[in-house]
Amino acid sequence: MAAWKHRARGVVVAAALLGIAPAAQAAGPTAADLAELQNFQLTDGFFSKWETYEERAAADPCALSPLMVLKDADEQSLGQIEDHFAARPGVKQALAESGLTAHEAMLGMMTLFAAAAQTIAQKHPEFADGDDKPAFTVSAGNMAAYAAHKDELHEHQTKLAREQLRKNKGKLPACLSGK
Repeated sequence: MAAWKHRARGVVVAAALLGIAPAAQAAGPTAADLAELQNFQLTDGFFSKWETYEERAAADPCALSPLMVLKDADEQSLGQIEDHFAARPGVKQALAESGLTAHEAMLGMMTLFAAAAQTIAQKHPEFADGDDKPAFTVSAGNMAAYAAHKDELHEHQTKLAREQLRKNKGKLPACLSGK
């Protein structure tokens, strides 16, 4: 399976948990999950810690990338996803070095994903399904925080991706390439 298909599956699972896309036979997020996502606040401190975690994850994305747990999370609650993430080898240490908990990392990643999706939907309403109302809408404060940090965040992620490709002689790690 192509690398984009694996990443796309993770995106679909995250979207389903966030309620912005349907998932086949998914149990769906609980009211408590949605409340936690809605109440999570993106801060300057979070962005700094997230970038530090992304640097750790780039060293071993197959073990440390939060997206790796989403590809198998079809019917899991937020708590189960966090537990699965924290149980992966090296994640607890990388989180501690970054100053994040598994809970903060997953909520933050999902909030960032939702903010990016909302930004795309606002810029390109033709991609939004008019019949599906998101179960989770990113707060105005988090949208403002995302807008203020998105260029820096994307630049950082691009730098890490280039370093990863250079390190692997132009190839993605096996877990990201579907091999």
